[in-house]
Amino acid sequence: MDKLRDYLRAAGEDLLTAADAIGRHLRLRNAAKIAFFAFLAMGAALAATAGVFYATTLTLYGKDLESSDVLLNNKTTGITITDRNGIKLYQSSDSSNRTIIKYDQIPEKMVFATLASEDPEFYKHSGVSWRGISRALYKNASAGATKEGGSTITQQLIKSTVLEPTRSLLRKGQEIVLATELERRFNKQDIMEMYLNGIYYGGNAYGIDQASQQYFGKSATELTIGEAALLAGLPLGPSRFDPIINRKAAIDRRNYILNQMRSNDFITDEQLNQARAEDPTIQPRSRNIKAPHFVFYVLNQLRATYGDDLVDRGGLTVKTTLDITKHEEAQRIVTEQVNSLASRSVSNGALISTSPVTGDILAMVGSTDYYNSQFGTVNVTTSLRQPGSSFKPLVYVAAFQKGWNDKTEVDDTPLTIPQAVGPAYTPQNYDLKFRGKVTLRRALSNSLNIPAVRVMQYVGLQGALDQAYKLGITSLQQPERYGASLVLGGGEVSMIDMAAVYGTFAREGVRSKPRAILQVSDRYRKDITVPSALPTEQVADRNAVLMLTSILSDNATRSEIFGASSPLNTSQFTAVKTGTTNDFRDNWTAGFSKNTVTIVWVGNNDNRPMGNGVDGITGAAPIWNKYMEYSFTKP
Repeated sequence: MDKLRDYLRAAGEDLLTAADAIGRHLRLRNAAKIAFFAFLAMGAALAATAGVFYATTLTLYGKDLESSDVLLNNKTTGITITDRNGIKLYQSSDSSNRTIIKYDQIPEKMVFATLASEDPEFYKHSGVSWRGISRALYKNASAGATKEGGSTITQQLIKSTVLEPTRSLLRKGQEIVLATELERRFNKQDIMEMYLNGIYYGGNAYGIDQASQQYFGKSATELTIGEAALLAGLPLGPSRFDPIINRKAAIDRRNYILNQMRSNDFITDEQLNQARAEDPTIQPRSRNIKAPHFVFYVLNQLRATYGDDLVDRGGLTVKTTLDITKHEEAQRIVTEQVNSLASRSVSNGALISTSPVTGDILAMVGSTDYYNSQFGTVNVTTSLRQPGSSFKPLVYVAAFQKGWNDKTEVDDTPLTIPQAVGPAYTPQNYDLKFRGKVTLRRALSNSLNIPAVRVMQYVGLQGALDQAYKLGITSLQQPERYGASLVLGGGEVSMIDMAAVYGTFAREGVRSKPRAILQVSDRYRKDITVPSALPTEQVADRNAVLMLTSILSDNATRSEIFGASSPLNTSQFTAVKTGTTNDFRDNWTAGFSKNTVTIVWVGNNDNRPMGNGVDGITGAAPIWNKYMEYSFTKP
């Protein structure tokens, strides 16, 4: 550093002498000389600062660029996800376990797909492409989505192997310095080989050969053009474009890259059409993941919060809210019940259970079998489905806040509501009977539809939606689509949102918000999370919610329709509501005890109607009952 200071001092003195000589030669006045000198000094200062920054960056990281072995094995940490008790749910493959293949073994089509996807000007720049950055910004802004990255392949290699996965101007500057230096030390083929062997492709795949084995069950040397394009699309968003989790997004990304390959003359029209027509067979995910729907739900949350770099290469340890013992029991109950209904055209089921006090997700069963090739990877707990009559309590609590109570009477008589477009709406009770005047307690306990529609008319559409949003519903954002049938579950909601709603009921109107993550630690075991405070907002009147809870726990009153010994009746206190859509496509049971909220769904992912008779009592309710009884023994 002493030599560097002496050099800069000498350079400054030389600059002063040179500036004065140039000023005399140009016959500049004193003021002009000062301005001219200031301009030169500023440039010199910037150059000197850049030189110091370049030297400092190489001092810190230059040793990581010594060889490909050093570079690729610089980071050997994956991500570990555990349940609330520290039981491991998932651990990504250590990057040191990758399979290295030499450049001459890598198919040309894989190189072309990577160039088209990440860096078409790779062979023209010296590590950084300002033109490429500008083009990427323009294309992404025009598309309204991230279609193309601005970093070169060399920069991405540096990001994934050398630098810490944080976003800052300092890190970007270091990335540019190291990319430039890497290009000075290695040729383009070496850099491409390191990139394809070092980049993360999602799941447990580091490097192209491991990725090819994971997704297609074969070596990278055997890839088709379409398969190569699909894999080349993964580094931009390994989870977002995962063909197991989101096949459509993966195919769309593949087709975009194929078009880019054609635009750059890497393939012919015939090859383009053939590759676009490919229907790739994707290997099922390794079965060494516990609670896979929950794990990928957590990974998506982490990516949204911290970004792909930190999640994929930061060596994070994540402690979640899940109780794997409760989850596995829930999975067993759901699968067993759905299997018993197979002869009645029921193929799938889901369950989410939370703590109403904390919002902690204790169990998340997204389907009967995550590895079912037809629909297993779809997480129904986060999907939008019609909730049927399990939505009624949201509207009833709005009516109670507006002035009605459980003793208020409404007419259970024929009702016809004219519609602005189409035929009039004529709701019917499940048993097609009319009961005359009924109290709201009797109407809700026995899930009578006509009285519920009259409650909806009293509350109003906007009033019902406003209450739903306050309670935790995040969908239902198109009011023009809904009418009076909203109270009967005519809009689509998610199970996780309904867990928020029923959790709020359990907290007597204080907002409950499901959460999945308790703690995130970096590779040095330093916590990087800020503990989230429990919600304290009163989003529904306490007395109105207590009245609703009294109705939903009134087994004697609901016996008129459901019988005294239905699965809705439990050994300890619970409040519960069933829901079945008119066409038997969705069947729900939603309820809570003092310590547990549980939402259950059964049906078919392709929206096929279930067999007649699969209703709230015979479909979802037995699952709900068994899990709630289990929860009483496992606080």
